[in-house]
Amino acid sequence: MVQSPTAWESTAELMGGVAALPYDAAALEALALALPPDAAALLSGFTNPKYIKMSIAGLKIFNTALTSVLERRSQGSKVAFYCFSFPREILDAMGLAPMCTEAAGIVPVLALGGENWIDSPINYGLPESICGGHKASVGIVLEGSEIKPDVIINAGPGSCDPNAKLHEFMAETWDIPLLNLDAPYYHDERSYRYYRREFRRMVERLEEIVGQKVDYDHLKEILDISNQSVELYWEIQELKKAKPYPLSNIYCVLVELMKYIWSGRPEALEYFEIARDTAKELIEKGEGAFDNQRCRSLWTYSGIYYDMGLFRWLEDNGIVFLQDCFGWFPDKVIDTTSVDTMLEGLADRTLNQPMTRQHKGAWDGPAGWAEDMVFLAKELDADCAIFCGNLACKQSWGALRLLTERLQQDAGIPTLRLETDILDKRVTPGDVVREQIEEFVSTML
Repeated sequence: MVQSPTAWESTAELMGGVAALPYDAAALEALALALPPDAAALLSGFTNPKYIKMSIAGLKIFNTALTSVLERRSQGSKVAFYCFSFPREILDAMGLAPMCTEAAGIVPVLALGGENWIDSPINYGLPESICGGHKASVGIVLEGSEIKPDVIINAGPGSCDPNAKLHEFMAETWDIPLLNLDAPYYHDERSYRYYRREFRRMVERLEEIVGQKVDYDHLKEILDISNQSVELYWEIQELKKAKPYPLSNIYCVLVELMKYIWSGRPEALEYFEIARDTAKELIEKGEGAFDNQRCRSLWTYSGIYYDMGLFRWLEDNGIVFLQDCFGWFPDKVIDTTSVDTMLEGLADRTLNQPMTRQHKGAWDGPAGWAEDMVFLAKELDADCAIFCGNLACKQSWGALRLLTERLQQDAGIPTLRLETDILDKRVTPGDVVREQIEEFVSTML
């Protein structure tokens, strides 16, 4: 009996043409015409000629990330699913095949369609209120279309309760080990000490489960690359302050791909170098990444992933997507002089990952949601804020009114509230989102 390909294998096959693309907008548009509608729509946000090299570099890494898991698995490596907020560097240093749990569902749905995967958990009996990104990952599991991992690692507890429970659900469904990394409520030195101990315990337990040790010499090599990417990330953050804005709106999505799915890899370093060089070149010419920029928007939660064409539409309408919370990485360079400093550095970086940092404790506490968003609004000179409210994220909805008041009071900017799902386009269709944004921006200006 021939086994049907998994969703990840089907997506990798569909996106295989990306790897051969030259740095040319016409080639990308031609590829989009040859793909099914959902995959073509995925590529539609990447086609601006001014930053085509950066876009195609990101898409090539997209394809590499797909195929690398399959290649490593075929070579006998054990597959580790990990929550988006967990650092993959340590998994690479163990010789595993790391696969981001959320990406395992989101990427196939974007490329293949597959609303049945979003609906499947609801039909199974899970709450309808869970996040579309999690629904997709769980749905692919229930439909038997997913790669079965050997272990699941979750750093979501403390910041996203549904995330934690759905990782538990997948582990029970597959009957495989689950490791949880609990985040403390506060963000002080005592919290860091606690998290560092928990991180070490998780690494030790993971080594026991998979029967492989961390190669710390290899980890140092990986972290050297990761550290260079961190330095470039901060350099690009400075370039974002330029007017007109020198980066594509899609950068804010691709930077999440680099950090969540491909951190510590040479390909991610190359992407950041291309993004930096593209922005610097435009600044030297006195140009922006797109024309007629009329509004600099800070997205205080996530972007919208089900509609990549939205990012190009924003550009066509002069609206800059400065930053979203999921693309904010206040990372530090990790000291690689010893095993202790590397593990502590990775633990500290994990505690400062998006959501874990902002939503594990008080919304207005140190390193909390309000503090970070007000800082970014001032730092990047935002004209307005847009809250893309994922209906499943109750912790953000509960503090939204307080956040909007802080942004108005401390940064002097208004906030648009959108009700969406990050992946399920049926909740609020893209056309409705466009209308709401245009009305808000036009009224504000």
